[in-house]
Amino acid sequence: MGAYELLDLIKASSLVKEAELDHKKWLLDCNGTIPNDPRFSEQWSLCNNQETSTGSRADISATEAWNIETGSNTKVVAVIDTGVDYLHPDLEANMWINHAEANGISLVDDDDNGYVDDIYGIDTGEDDSDPMDIDGHGTHVAGIIAATGNNGIGITGINWNAQIMALKGFKPNGYMYESDEIELIDYCLGMKERGIDIIAINASYGCTDCYSNIERDAINAAGQAGILFIAAAGNDYTDIDAAPFYPASFELSNIISVAATDRKDRLADFSNFGASSVDLGAPGYAILSTYYDGSGPGYAYMSGTSMAAPQVAGATALLAASYPWEDAVCRKMRILTGVDLIENLTGKTLTGGRLNLYTSLTLSGCCPGDIDRNGMVDLGDLGSFAHGFTLSRDQQGYLAGMDFDGDGDIDGYDLAIFSENFGRTDCASW
Repeated sequence: MGAYELLDLIKASSLVKEAELDHKKWLLDCNGTIPNDPRFSEQWSLCNNQETSTGSRADISATEAWNIETGSNTKVVAVIDTGVDYLHPDLEANMWINHAEANGISLVDDDDNGYVDDIYGIDTGEDDSDPMDIDGHGTHVAGIIAATGNNGIGITGINWNAQIMALKGFKPNGYMYESDEIELIDYCLGMKERGIDIIAINASYGCTDCYSNIERDAINAAGQAGILFIAAAGNDYTDIDAAPFYPASFELSNIISVAATDRKDRLADFSNFGASSVDLGAPGYAILSTYYDGSGPGYAYMSGTSMAAPQVAGATALLAASYPWEDAVCRKMRILTGVDLIENLTGKTLTGGRLNLYTSLTLSGCCPGDIDRNGMVDLGDLGSFAHGFTLSRDQQGYLAGMDFDGDGDIDGYDLAIFSENFGRTDCASW
Protein backbone atom coordinates (compact mmCIF):
# COMPACT_ATOMS: atom_id res chain seq x y z
CA MET A 1 0.00 0.00 0.00
CA GLY A 2 1.37 3.39 -0.96
CA ALA A 3 1.50 6.51 1.16
CA TYR A 4 -1.43 8.16 -0.59
CA GLU A 5 -3.68 5.09 -0.27
CA LEU A 6 -2.85 4.89 3.43
CA LEU A 7 -3.55 8.59 3.81
CA ASP A 8 -7.01 8.14 2.25
CA LEU A 9 -7.83 5.33 4.69
CA ILE A 10 -6.76 7.43 7.67
CA LYS A 11 -8.81 10.40 6.50
CA ALA A 12 -11.86 8.17 6.16
CA SER A 13 -11.79 7.34 9.88
CA SER A 14 -14.24 9.23 12.10
CA LEU A 15 -11.53 9.31 14.76
CA VAL A 16 -9.25 11.51 12.64
CA LYS A 17 -9.81 15.25 12.42
CA GLU A 18 -7.10 15.98 9.84
CA ALA A 19 -4.34 14.00 8.17
CA GLU A 20 -1.57 15.02 5.79
CA LEU A 21 1.72 13.67 4.56
CA ASP A 22 4.67 14.74 6.73
CA HIS A 23 6.82 16.34 4.04
CA LYS A 24 10.54 16.63 4.54
CA LYS A 25 12.24 19.97 3.94
CA TRP A 26 15.82 20.84 3.01
CA LEU A 27 18.02 23.87 3.21
CA LEU A 28 18.40 26.08 0.15
CA ASP A 29 21.39 28.07 1.37
CA CYS A 30 24.23 28.42 -1.13
CA ASN A 31 27.37 26.67 -0.06
CA GLY A 32 30.83 27.58 -1.26
CA THR A 33 32.49 30.93 -1.90
CA ILE A 34 30.38 34.08 -1.57
CA PRO A 35 31.78 37.30 -3.08
CA ASN A 36 31.57 40.65 -1.28
CA ASP A 37 29.74 42.42 -4.10
CA PRO A 38 26.81 44.23 -2.43
CA ARG A 39 24.10 43.19 -4.92
CA PHE A 40 25.15 39.55 -5.18
CA SER A 41 22.11 38.53 -3.12
CA GLU A 42 19.93 39.67 -6.05
CA GLN A 43 21.68 37.38 -8.54
CA TRP A 44 19.43 34.36 -8.21
CA SER A 45 20.98 32.64 -11.23
CA LEU A 46 24.21 32.27 -9.24
CA CYS A 47 22.70 31.63 -5.80
CA ASN A 48 18.95 31.04 -5.45
CA ASN A 49 17.54 30.86 -1.94
CA GLN A 50 13.91 30.35 -2.94
CA GLU A 51 12.38 26.89 -3.13
CA THR A 52 11.26 25.75 -6.58
CA SER A 53 8.44 23.42 -7.50
CA THR A 54 10.98 20.58 -7.76
CA GLY A 55 12.85 21.49 -4.59
CA SER A 56 16.00 22.37 -6.51
CA ARG A 57 17.66 25.78 -6.22
CA ALA A 58 17.31 26.53 -9.96
CA ASP A 59 20.69 28.29 -10.05
CA ILE A 60 23.89 27.17 -11.81
CA SER A 61 25.75 26.27 -8.56
CA ALA A 62 28.25 29.07 -9.08
CA THR A 63 29.23 29.48 -5.43
CA GLU A 64 30.25 25.82 -5.20
CA ALA A 65 32.23 26.15 -8.44
CA TRP A 66 34.05 29.20 -7.08
CA ASN A 67 35.56 27.01 -4.37
CA ILE A 68 37.56 25.51 -7.24
CA GLU A 69 37.95 28.28 -9.83
CA THR A 70 37.05 31.97 -10.17
CA GLY A 71 38.44 32.61 -13.64
CA SER A 72 41.59 33.64 -15.47
CA ASN A 73 42.49 37.01 -16.97
CA THR A 74 44.10 35.24 -19.92
CA LYS A 75 40.79 33.78 -21.18
CA VAL A 76 38.77 35.94 -23.55
CA VAL A 77 35.07 35.87 -24.43
CA ALA A 78 34.07 37.93 -27.46
CA VAL A 79 30.66 39.59 -27.10
CA ILE A 80 29.03 40.37 -30.45
CA ASP A 81 26.27 42.77 -29.48
CA THR A 82 25.32 46.44 -29.16
CA GLY A 83 28.74 47.24 -27.71
CA VAL A 84 30.00 47.22 -24.13
CA ASP A 85 30.48 50.07 -21.66
CA TYR A 86 34.18 49.41 -21.26
CA LEU A 87 34.41 52.19 -18.64
CA HIS A 88 31.81 50.61 -16.33
CA PRO A 89 33.42 50.29 -12.86
CA ASP A 90 32.33 46.63 -12.65
CA LEU A 91 33.68 45.77 -16.12
CA GLU A 92 36.70 48.01 -16.69
CA ALA A 93 39.20 45.66 -15.02
CA ASN A 94 37.98 42.70 -17.09
CA MET A 95 37.96 44.29 -20.53
CA TRP A 96 40.26 42.86 -23.19
CA ILE A 97 42.75 45.47 -24.32
CA ASN A 98 44.73 45.48 -27.54
CA HIS A 99 47.97 46.72 -25.99
CA ALA A 100 49.63 47.41 -29.33
CA GLU A 101 46.95 50.02 -30.02
CA ALA A 102 46.53 51.22 -26.44
CA ASN A 103 50.27 51.93 -26.21
CA GLY A 104 50.63 53.05 -29.83
CA ILE A 105 50.07 56.22 -31.79
CA SER A 106 46.56 57.65 -32.06
CA LEU A 107 44.95 57.33 -35.53
CA VAL A 108 47.58 54.77 -36.58
CA ASP A 109 47.04 51.05 -37.18
CA ASP A 110 49.87 50.10 -34.83
CA ASP A 111 49.42 46.32 -35.08
CA ASP A 112 48.72 46.33 -38.83
CA ASN A 113 45.46 44.36 -38.57
CA GLY A 114 43.42 46.71 -40.71
CA TYR A 115 41.79 48.62 -37.85
CA VAL A 116 42.90 51.92 -36.33
CA ASP A 117 42.82 52.30 -32.54
CA ASP A 118 40.93 49.06 -31.91
CA ILE A 119 41.77 49.15 -28.21
CA TYR A 120 38.73 47.27 -26.83
CA GLY A 121 37.48 45.71 -30.07
CA ILE A 122 35.74 47.15 -33.12
CA ASP A 123 32.39 48.52 -34.28
CA THR A 124 31.16 47.28 -37.65
CA GLY A 125 27.71 48.72 -37.08
CA GLU A 126 29.04 52.27 -37.43
CA ASP A 127 32.33 51.38 -39.14
CA ASP A 128 34.80 52.54 -36.51
CA SER A 129 36.91 51.10 -33.73
CA ASP A 130 34.91 52.34 -30.75
CA PRO A 131 32.61 49.57 -29.43
CA MET A 132 30.98 51.70 -26.73
CA ASP A 133 27.44 50.47 -26.03
CA ILE A 134 24.54 52.26 -27.68
CA ASP A 135 21.71 50.30 -26.09
CA GLY A 136 22.68 48.60 -22.79
CA HIS A 137 22.07 45.07 -24.03
CA GLY A 138 25.72 44.24 -24.69
CA THR A 139 26.84 45.66 -21.35
CA HIS A 140 24.24 43.49 -19.62
CA VAL A 141 25.50 40.40 -21.43
CA ALA A 142 29.12 41.23 -20.60
CA GLY A 143 28.36 41.58 -16.89
CA ILE A 144 26.79 38.13 -16.72
CA ILE A 145 29.98 36.67 -18.16
CA ALA A 146 32.64 38.63 -16.31
CA ALA A 147 31.61 41.52 -14.08
CA THR A 148 34.56 41.83 -11.70
CA GLY A 149 33.97 39.56 -8.72
CA ASN A 150 34.72 40.22 -5.06
CA ASN A 151 35.62 43.86 -5.67
CA GLY A 152 33.00 45.29 -3.33
CA ILE A 153 31.14 46.92 -6.24
CA GLY A 154 27.73 46.04 -7.66
CA ILE A 155 27.48 42.45 -8.84
CA THR A 156 29.73 39.56 -9.83
CA GLY A 157 30.08 37.75 -13.13
CA ILE A 158 30.45 34.01 -13.49
CA ASN A 159 34.14 34.78 -13.98
CA TRP A 160 35.62 37.07 -11.37
CA ASN A 161 38.62 37.40 -13.67
CA ALA A 162 38.26 37.06 -17.45
CA GLN A 163 38.45 39.35 -20.43
CA ILE A 164 35.58 40.67 -22.52
CA MET A 165 36.33 41.58 -26.14
CA ALA A 166 33.76 44.17 -27.18
CA LEU A 167 32.50 43.63 -30.73
CA LYS A 168 29.72 46.04 -31.69
CA GLY A 169 27.73 45.07 -34.75
CA PHE A 170 24.37 46.72 -34.14
CA LYS A 171 23.45 50.00 -35.72
CA PRO A 172 21.47 52.79 -34.00
CA ASN A 173 18.33 51.48 -35.74
CA GLY A 174 18.52 48.37 -33.54
CA TYR A 175 19.60 45.85 -36.18
CA MET A 176 22.80 44.05 -37.10
CA TYR A 177 23.35 42.81 -40.64
CA GLU A 178 25.05 39.50 -41.37
CA SER A 179 27.88 41.26 -43.20
CA ASP A 180 28.70 43.17 -40.01
CA GLU A 181 28.45 40.02 -37.88
CA ILE A 182 30.75 38.07 -40.24
CA GLU A 183 33.35 40.84 -40.13
CA LEU A 184 33.33 40.60 -36.33
CA ILE A 185 33.81 36.83 -36.45
CA ASP A 186 36.70 37.34 -38.87
CA TYR A 187 38.20 39.85 -36.42
CA CYS A 188 38.06 37.16 -33.72
CA LEU A 189 39.81 34.70 -36.00
CA GLY A 190 42.53 37.21 -36.77
CA MET A 191 43.13 37.90 -33.10
CA LYS A 192 43.09 34.17 -32.32
CA GLU A 193 45.84 33.70 -34.89
CA ARG A 194 47.82 36.43 -33.14
CA GLY A 195 47.74 34.45 -29.90
CA ILE A 196 44.71 35.92 -28.11
CA ASP A 197 43.08 33.03 -26.23
CA ILE A 198 39.48 33.55 -27.35
CA ILE A 199 37.43 30.77 -25.77
CA ALA A 200 33.95 31.64 -26.98
CA ILE A 201 31.82 34.09 -28.91
CA ASN A 202 28.54 35.07 -27.26
CA ALA A 203 25.72 35.59 -29.75
CA SER A 204 22.62 36.92 -28.01
CA TYR A 205 20.77 37.70 -31.23
CA GLY A 206 19.12 36.00 -34.18
CA CYS A 207 16.35 35.91 -36.76
CA THR A 208 13.89 33.55 -38.45
CA ASP A 209 13.74 32.76 -42.17
CA CYS A 210 17.30 33.98 -42.57
CA TYR A 211 19.51 30.98 -43.40
CA SER A 212 22.91 32.10 -44.68
CA ASN A 213 25.67 29.85 -45.98
CA ILE A 214 28.21 32.64 -45.53
CA GLU A 215 27.25 33.13 -41.88
CA ARG A 216 27.35 29.38 -41.32
CA ASP A 217 30.81 29.14 -42.88
CA ALA A 218 32.10 31.96 -40.66
CA ILE A 219 30.84 30.28 -37.50
CA ASN A 220 32.27 26.97 -38.66
CA ALA A 221 35.65 28.66 -39.24
CA ALA A 222 35.53 29.85 -35.63
CA GLY A 223 34.96 26.26 -34.57
CA GLN A 224 37.94 25.11 -36.61
CA ALA A 225 39.99 27.65 -34.66
CA GLY A 226 38.76 26.21 -31.33
CA ILE A 227 36.15 28.86 -30.54
CA LEU A 228 32.75 27.86 -29.18
CA PHE A 229 29.77 29.87 -30.45
CA ILE A 230 27.14 30.33 -27.74
CA ALA A 231 23.82 31.24 -29.34
CA ALA A 232 20.57 32.44 -27.79
CA ALA A 233 17.62 30.27 -28.88
CA GLY A 234 15.20 33.20 -29.28
CA ASN A 235 12.19 34.61 -27.44
CA ASP A 236 9.11 33.63 -29.44
CA TYR A 237 8.06 30.51 -27.49
CA THR A 238 8.51 28.56 -30.71
CA ASP A 239 9.81 25.09 -31.51
CA ILE A 240 12.84 25.95 -33.60
CA ASP A 241 13.16 22.36 -34.76
CA ALA A 242 10.18 23.23 -36.92
CA ALA A 243 10.82 26.95 -37.44
CA PRO A 244 14.61 27.46 -37.36
CA PHE A 245 16.09 30.48 -35.61
CA TYR A 246 19.57 31.45 -36.80
CA PRO A 247 22.37 31.31 -35.83
CA ALA A 248 21.17 29.01 -33.01
CA SER A 249 19.73 26.45 -35.46
CA PHE A 250 22.86 25.91 -37.55
CA GLU A 251 23.97 22.28 -37.27
CA LEU A 252 27.57 22.96 -36.29
CA SER A 253 29.56 21.16 -33.63
CA ASN A 254 30.91 24.37 -32.05
CA ILE A 255 27.46 25.92 -31.48
CA ILE A 256 25.79 25.63 -28.08
CA SER A 257 22.17 26.78 -28.36
CA VAL A 258 20.61 28.00 -25.11
CA ALA A 259 17.01 28.32 -23.90
CA ALA A 260 15.99 30.44 -20.89
CA THR A 261 14.79 29.09 -17.55
CA ASP A 262 13.11 30.95 -14.71
CA ARG A 263 13.52 31.00 -10.92
CA LYS A 264 11.19 28.03 -10.57
CA ASP A 265 13.40 25.89 -12.85
CA ARG A 266 10.91 25.98 -15.68
CA LEU A 267 11.31 26.86 -19.34
CA ALA A 268 10.65 30.61 -19.39
CA ASP A 269 7.28 31.42 -20.93
CA PHE A 270 8.94 33.41 -23.73
CA SER A 271 11.80 31.03 -24.57
CA ASN A 272 12.18 29.14 -27.80
CA PHE A 273 12.87 25.42 -27.51
CA GLY A 274 13.71 22.40 -29.64
CA ALA A 275 14.48 18.80 -28.81
CA SER A 276 17.35 18.74 -31.29
CA SER A 277 18.03 22.42 -32.03
CA VAL A 278 18.43 23.65 -28.45
CA ASP A 279 21.12 22.07 -26.31
CA LEU A 280 20.23 23.12 -22.76
CA GLY A 281 18.59 25.72 -20.60
CA ALA A 282 20.18 28.40 -18.42
CA PRO A 283 18.73 31.15 -16.21
CA GLY A 284 17.36 33.96 -18.33
CA TYR A 285 14.48 35.52 -16.40
CA ALA A 286 14.84 38.71 -14.32
CA ILE A 287 18.64 38.63 -14.41
CA LEU A 288 20.49 41.49 -12.72
CA SER A 289 23.62 42.67 -14.50
CA THR A 290 25.64 45.70 -15.51
CA TYR A 291 23.91 48.22 -17.75
CA TYR A 292 24.47 51.41 -19.73
CA ASP A 293 21.62 53.75 -20.66
CA GLY A 294 23.55 56.55 -22.34
CA SER A 295 23.82 58.67 -19.23
CA GLY A 296 26.33 56.48 -17.43
CA PRO A 297 27.02 53.07 -15.95
CA GLY A 298 24.44 51.28 -13.85
CA TYR A 299 22.61 48.00 -13.27
CA ALA A 300 19.34 46.59 -14.55
CA TYR A 301 17.16 43.50 -14.64
CA MET A 302 16.56 41.97 -18.07
CA SER A 303 14.91 38.78 -19.32
CA GLY A 304 15.48 36.73 -22.46
CA THR A 305 17.53 33.97 -23.98
CA SER A 306 19.99 36.84 -24.47
CA MET A 307 20.62 36.54 -20.74
CA ALA A 308 20.76 32.72 -20.79
CA ALA A 309 23.45 32.42 -23.47
CA PRO A 310 26.09 34.40 -21.52
CA GLN A 311 25.57 32.10 -18.52
CA VAL A 312 26.94 29.33 -20.75
CA ALA A 313 29.60 31.54 -22.34
CA GLY A 314 30.81 32.48 -18.87
CA ALA A 315 30.85 28.82 -17.88
CA THR A 316 33.05 27.92 -20.85
CA ALA A 317 35.58 30.57 -19.85
CA LEU A 318 35.65 29.26 -16.27
CA LEU A 319 36.19 25.72 -17.55
CA ALA A 320 39.03 26.96 -19.75
CA ALA A 321 40.66 28.63 -16.76
CA SER A 322 40.55 25.40 -14.76
CA TYR A 323 41.46 23.06 -17.64
CA PRO A 324 43.57 25.11 -20.08
CA TRP A 325 44.78 21.99 -21.93
CA GLU A 326 41.28 20.94 -22.93
CA ASP A 327 39.85 21.99 -26.28
CA ALA A 328 36.45 23.26 -27.36
CA VAL A 329 35.12 19.71 -27.78
CA CYS A 330 35.89 18.93 -24.15
CA ARG A 331 34.37 22.16 -22.89
CA LYS A 332 31.15 21.55 -24.80
CA MET A 333 31.07 17.97 -23.48
CA ARG A 334 31.41 19.24 -19.91
CA ILE A 335 28.62 21.81 -20.40
CA LEU A 336 26.13 19.33 -21.89
CA THR A 337 26.98 16.39 -19.64
CA GLY A 338 26.97 18.43 -16.44
CA VAL A 339 23.37 19.69 -16.62
CA ASP A 340 20.78 19.24 -13.90
CA LEU A 341 17.97 17.24 -15.50
CA ILE A 342 14.75 19.26 -15.31
CA GLU A 343 11.38 17.67 -16.06
CA ASN A 344 10.12 20.86 -17.69
CA LEU A 345 12.98 20.73 -20.22
CA THR A 346 12.46 17.08 -21.20
CA GLY A 347 11.65 16.99 -24.90
CA LYS A 348 12.29 20.73 -25.12
CA THR A 349 16.10 20.60 -25.25
CA LEU A 350 18.67 18.06 -26.39
CA THR A 351 19.96 17.38 -22.88
CA GLY A 352 16.70 17.93 -20.99
CA GLY A 353 18.70 19.93 -18.49
CA ARG A 354 19.77 23.29 -17.09
CA LEU A 355 23.38 24.45 -16.77
CA ASN A 356 25.19 23.35 -13.60
CA LEU A 357 28.61 24.99 -13.46
CA TYR A 358 29.86 23.02 -10.48
CA THR A 359 29.01 19.64 -11.99
CA SER A 360 30.59 20.60 -15.32
CA LEU A 361 33.72 21.75 -13.52
CA THR A 362 34.08 18.53 -11.53
CA LEU A 363 33.40 16.00 -14.31
CA SER A 364 36.31 13.78 -15.27
CA GLY A 365 36.11 15.38 -18.70
CA CYS A 366 38.51 14.58 -21.51
CA CYS A 367 41.73 12.92 -20.43
CA PRO A 368 44.90 14.90 -21.16
CA GLY A 369 46.61 12.59 -23.63
CA ASP A 370 43.54 11.32 -25.49
CA ILE A 371 44.72 13.16 -28.60
CA ASP A 372 42.71 11.13 -31.11
CA ARG A 373 39.53 11.30 -28.96
CA ASN A 374 38.87 7.56 -28.98
CA GLY A 375 38.14 7.43 -25.25
CA MET A 376 41.51 6.11 -24.12
CA VAL A 377 45.16 7.16 -23.88
CA ASP A 378 46.96 4.54 -25.92
CA LEU A 379 49.78 3.88 -28.38
CA GLY A 380 48.11 5.93 -31.08
CA ASP A 381 48.26 8.98 -28.82
CA LEU A 382 51.86 8.17 -27.88
CA GLY A 383 52.93 8.30 -31.53
CA SER A 384 51.25 11.66 -32.09
CA PHE A 385 52.62 13.14 -28.89
CA ALA A 386 56.14 11.87 -29.56
CA HIS A 387 56.14 13.59 -32.94
CA GLY A 388 55.02 16.89 -31.45
CA PHE A 389 57.50 16.60 -28.59
CA THR A 390 60.45 16.26 -30.97
CA LEU A 391 59.65 19.49 -32.81
CA SER A 392 61.25 22.76 -31.78
CA ARG A 393 59.06 25.37 -30.16
CA ASP A 394 59.02 27.41 -33.37
CA GLN A 395 57.91 24.37 -35.36
CA GLN A 396 55.25 23.32 -32.87
CA GLY A 397 53.09 26.36 -33.21
CA TYR A 398 49.82 25.45 -31.53
CA LEU A 399 49.24 21.69 -31.61
CA ALA A 400 45.74 21.35 -30.18
CA GLY A 401 45.33 18.54 -27.72
CA MET A 402 49.03 18.19 -26.86
CA ASP A 403 49.84 21.35 -24.90
CA PHE A 404 48.24 19.94 -21.75
CA ASP A 405 49.41 22.64 -19.34
CA GLY A 406 48.50 25.47 -21.70
CA ASP A 407 51.88 27.20 -21.66
CA GLY A 408 52.18 27.35 -25.47
CA ASP A 409 54.93 24.72 -25.67
CA ILE A 410 55.05 20.93 -25.79
CA ASP A 411 57.66 20.12 -23.21
CA GLY A 412 58.57 17.99 -20.20
CA TYR A 413 55.61 19.22 -18.19
CA ASP A 414 53.25 17.94 -20.88
CA LEU A 415 55.18 14.65 -21.00
CA ALA A 416 54.64 14.22 -17.26
CA ILE A 417 50.89 14.79 -17.64
CA PHE A 418 50.74 12.41 -20.61
CA SER A 419 52.67 9.71 -18.74
CA GLU A 420 50.36 9.95 -15.74
CA ASN A 421 47.36 9.24 -17.97
CA PHE A 422 48.87 6.66 -20.29
CA GLY A 423 46.78 3.49 -20.27
CA ARG A 424 43.52 5.13 -19.18
CA THR A 425 40.47 3.69 -20.89
CA ASP A 426 37.74 5.74 -19.19
CA CYS A 427 38.13 9.04 -21.03
CA ALA A 428 34.99 10.82 -22.15
CA SER A 429 34.79 10.70 -25.94
CA TRP A 430 32.65 13.08 -28.02
